[in-house]
Formats: sequence, structure tokens, C-alpha cells
Amino acid sequence: MESVNAIFYEFRYYLLPEGCTVTDGAVINARRLNERECMAPDFVYGGITDETLEITDAARTFPVTVNLYTQEEYDALLLKRIKRVCPGCVRYSDDGDDTRLDGHHREISLRGTCYEREEEGTPPSYATCVEWFYGDLAEAADELAACVDGGDSAKFNKICQKCARYIVPPVRFFGEKRDGKYVAYMQCSNYSDLYLNMLAYTALSARYPETPFARAGWSVIPFIPEGANGYKGKINGDKPLGRLEKTDLSWRYDLVVNVKKGLSEKQTDKLADDAYRYLSFKIGEDRMLRVLGAVRTEEGSAELTADEICEKLREADADIPSHFPPSLPYGWESADATPYRSVSNGVTTCISLSELACDPTEAEGINFGGEFAYAYLYAPATPERYEEIYGVLSRYLCGEDSVPEPVLLKDEFNYSFMSVGACNCSYGGGEGIAFEFFVADENKFYRFMKILAPVLTAYGAKLVVVNGAGVNEFVCGVDITPAGCGESN
Repeated sequence: MESVNAIFYEFRYYLLPEGCTVTDGAVINARRLNERECMAPDFVYGGITDETLEITDAARTFPVTVNLYTQEEYDALLLKRIKRVCPGCVRYSDDGDDTRLDGHHREISLRGTCYEREEEGTPPSYATCVEWFYGDLAEAADELAACVDGGDSAKFNKICQKCARYIVPPVRFFGEKRDGKYVAYMQCSNYSDLYLNMLAYTALSARYPETPFARAGWSVIPFIPEGANGYKGKINGDKPLGRLEKTDLSWRYDLVVNVKKGLSEKQTDKLADDAYRYLSFKIGEDRMLRVLGAVRTEEGSAELTADEICEKLREADADIPSHFPPSLPYGWESADATPYRSVSNGVTTCISLSELACDPTEAEGINFGGEFAYAYLYAPATPERYEEIYGVLSRYLCGEDSVPEPVLLKDEFNYSFMSVGACNCSYGGGEGIAFEFFVADENKFYRFMKILAPVLTAYGAKLVVVNGAGVNEFVCGVDITPAGCGESN
């Protein structure tokens, strides 16, 4: 074994020529350390290849010490770890052939850490549930296309709802063909912000080109977009509909739909739903969620037509960031906050998750069920380095799909997490940045944090995860290690 100095850049490891200086725009004849039949920071000599390295942003390069082995040395050490760690995993079977290590090279490190392990009875992650959903949709893709072509929206929704039995489903699915490509929409109505984020994660997963539904030629939008086709209700744009009332938030309205006297509750609810759907198709449900609060009915005369209401809602949305789910600012000072977050000021798409950092007891009201978790990555940052650290971490944290094979396999990939916001924060010992996440698969999330070890170690980052087991703090390094504990997660 030989220890040498290398750099980590854009999810890859390189050996540089002696005396080489890394600067923006540099073009370097480097030697690539490929993670083939090995796992960083331990590599094998046979996996080293020559590569021309172009540095677009030197701030994204991080020095790291790596270990080099012959393949025989590496495999002998790996086999010891396999025999110690793998028994009991449902993915593992011992056929008695110690020469067959297929698959283990990319699953278990020489330190004995494996984020692929599955125990008997472990509930499926939300990411896995979404994979099942898209697998079923892909099988029904031709039938769904026929529904779109034939204008059968009821059957389209019925098929999608059946496929959505694994996930948090939307109120209704719609489909149409745009620019020659089939698109599925999810009507989310007045779902809570947590469920909106789960729908957003579901749509994010569909963007990956290897997703079965994407390969079948479909795309997914987690709301009804502006100008979509599919509205089949009874509202006419030039007819009186109701009025808008200001809420406590200066940019938001409540919609009051005026109805005739004597209607039943079921009838008035149906009219309110029809109004919501009309406005969603007209101006986009994402805009509706940003500027519209409650939708209720009231007997009386309407002040505005449906299209006049649309125009006022467009005006209210003019200066609001176009984001789905909607972003909201938050801030607190709390002695009971989770680590590093005593004082926090930021923006989030999921207040119900972000507030767990202020008061972890609120987690009792969320049914994590082992399927998902809330997490944030904290990095110390002084004001003079804030912009640099924020920029570099933002780039790496949004690059899970940029990790090369075979570290993450393209045909097995699904996003393990989704960003929900970020904040400036401080506590008694310092100040920094916290990046917040909806975590759809904890094991794969930890694996990705391990992949970022050179970056997170350089910044002294800490990871905090809130799930059904409570608040868990980790030190980020070669392994994701529980704070105050010497064993790897």
C-alpha cells in the first residue's frame, strides 16, 4: 500500500504532475484515479488512466490523501470486511467462492462501511416507492398515451391513481401532448407543504433520463401548468365568479366563490373545486399556491369574473420567485433548537420540516415511518467566506446525478434527496450555513455524503438528520460517523 497526494474535482480523483498549480482555466495532463473495483479513498494501480483535466473553477478542487493498492492486496482486505459485515444482509449470499467479489467493490469500503445493506423487514424508502410508481407507469405508457390521444381524462386519472398506490398521490392526474411529447400533470390542490415537497420529489425523479417513464417518452410536472389543456368544468371566464380578500400576507388572497342560496354542502364544495381547477389551468397551479390561500364559498353576488380574478392573481405574483413548492422566509431564536441552529434565518419550501430544527418535538406529529427524513448540512462560514462556501457546496449538493459510474449506476439511480431550502445560522460557538433536505432514501443519502468527503471535510461540515429515531448528528468524512462515536454509521 502507498499513500499519495491527489485532488478531488467534480466527483473525480486525480493525481497531478509534481509542481502543478491549479488555477481557473488550467488544462492539466493528469492521471485519473478511477473507482473501478475499489472505493475512494482506496484505489488500485490498475485503475489509473491518463486524462486531460480542465479546471473551470479552482474553488471546487480539494486536496486529499489516497491509498494505492495492487488489486490482489485490495481484494484480500475487502474479503475480510465482507465476511465480517455482510452476513445478515438480505442482499448477501455466501456460495463459498472467495474469488467472487462482484458488486462488493462498489458497495463496501475497506473500512467495512456499506450503505447498501438491507435488513429483513426494513420498510422501503420513499425513493423506492417512487421507483415502483414509475415502473408501473412505464408499463402503462401506451395505454396512457391512448387516453391522451382519445381525450379520456377519467381513464387516464384512474390508471395513474392505481400506479400511485405506493406513494403520496395527487388529487388528480391529467395528461396531454406538448411539442410532440406526452406530459403528466399532478393536481395537488391544498395539500400541506410536506406533501407538496413529496410530489415535487416524485417529479424530480422523473427528470432523470434513465427513469423507466422517461425512457417511455413521458415527462412529469407536479402541478397543473399555466395554459395546460384538460379543464372540463362549467366556469366561463367572462362570467361573475366571486371576490378576492387580502390575507395577513400582503401578496396572498383568499378566494370567495359566490353561490346561490339553498345549495347543499356537497354542491358548494364542488363549485369551489371547479373554481380552483379553472384558475389552475388558466394561470398555473404553481402560481395559485404562491398567491392564493383558502378557497371558500359564500351566498351573495360576485364582484369579479373568473378572468378578472386570474388577472389580479397574476399581478400579485409579479414579484414572487417562481418556485414550486412555494418558498417562504422563516427565522427564530431558540434555546431548544437542534445543533448549530439556535439562531436561524432562511427560506424554505417546507416550513413543517424546517421548523423541526427550531423545536424537534414537532417531529412527533410527522409519520416518518422509515420512508423519509429531514436533514441539514451545516458548514461553518465567516462573512468573508460565505459566498465561496455557499457556491461550492451548492454545486456539489445539486450534483448527485453527476457522480460517475460505477460509483453510482445510471440504470439503478434515483435521487436520494431533494433540497428544500437554506439559511444563515449561528449558535454559541460560531456561525455558518445550513442546507436543508427532504431525504427520500437515508442510506443512499449517506452514501452521497461519503462521496463528498473531501469537500465536506475541508469545510468542517456536520450533518444533522431528524427521523423517527429522533435527532442524529454526524461528522462528515471518509465515513459518516455519529458525533461522539468512533464507529461508522
